[in-house]
Amino acid sequence: MALAFLVLVATHALRPSPVALRTVRYARAVRVHANDAPPEPESQERGASGGSSLEEKMKSWEATDEERRAATLGGLVPGKLDGFELSLNVLFPLMLVSCIVVALFPLFSGFIDTSGAGAPPME
Repeated sequence: MALAFLVLVATHALRPSPVALRTVRYARAVRVHANDAPPEPESQERGASGGSSLEEKMKSWEATDEERRAATLGGLVPGKLDGFELSLNVLFPLMLVSCIVVALFPLFSGFIDTSGAGAPPME
């Protein structure tokens, strides 16, 4: 039960928020509409010389760093690790194992020999 809860919490925590996804989609839509504006004289010359390559067009569709920071809370950009995320990545397996041990301890406590420990002090 506890393991299922931990898995549920971990998968929900690692999923991007719907608000951030909507913001990125909106920023892309705004940029696409801005790209539909009449071309400037400089881009008309480039269009006459053969147009922009597919790679340049695809790069223009990508979100800029400012848009990614605006779409995420706190300016955290996926794929870039800061100190907090690095520490979570390192300590998460340890936290998960320790939670499983604590959750399963009642099942194995009967197998522990406590006869040599004696009674606790009463006073």
